[in-house]
Amino acid sequence: MLGSGSLVVKLATAIIAILMSAAALATVLNLMKFSKIIEDQEARLYSFVVADISDTLERALALGLPLEVLSNAQQVIDRRRVDDTAVVRVSVVDAKGLIVFDTDRAQISQKADRGWGMPAAGQTAWRGSTAAVFLVSTPIVNTFGQAVGWVVLAYERAVVTRKAVSILHSMLSASLIAISAGSVLAILGVWLLARRLRALWVSAEQQLSQAQLDTPVSAEEPSKPPGDEIAVASFVRRSQSSLRALKAGEKYVETLLVQP
Repeated sequence: MLGSGSLVVKLATAIIAILMSAAALATVLNLMKFSKIIEDQEARLYSFVVADISDTLERALALGLPLEVLSNAQQVIDRRRVDDTAVVRVSVVDAKGLIVFDTDRAQISQKADRGWGMPAAGQTAWRGSTAAVFLVSTPIVNTFGQAVGWVVLAYERAVVTRKAVSILHSMLSASLIAISAGSVLAILGVWLLARRLRALWVSAEQQLSQAQLDTPVSAEEPSKPPGDEIAVASFVRRSQSSLRALKAGEKYVETLLVQP
């Protein structure tokens, strides 16, 4: 009989490997999808923040004051920086690209980074990124509909990373549970299948052996046996030939199973 124990182990191992590969692929794809969703959510959140700052400054501009003399602008952006530790920097830039207010005082009166593009008038928000931070900005528009500057907010990439890692832990936990349950079912299913095949194999061997034993063997074969005896003898020969072929196939399969 076949080495069913080895067969069960090999089949179960192959199924478990497939389950693990499928789970790993699904986890990676879902992580990429959720990372993008989290990135978009954070960008929308901080776009709302810069829009709120811009709206505050636009109300002051409506009084006829130029952007660079708005005394409360520095307090507004400093408060935003303190309220959210993920915010790295907030800048208010004029139409010439000169920083007029900044949470980093050393940047005031400096030219804005080239990567901090100014949104077109009417554009709700602009998004960008550097190696260290994500950026969002929105224009500051005066009462004549002209863009007189823009507000730029930089926030940590770690905000997205931390949330993505949290989701990854949840997905890994779910994947491990699914793999464990699937592995148990795979082992049980393969074992039951092997048990059924083994029973069928034994039954076939017994039937062939019984057919051989039930056939009388005469000392002298008649020259012209009756028709029924010819049919029985032919069946026995075919059965013996099939039995030899099955045993040869069994030995060949056992040889394959023991190979590494």
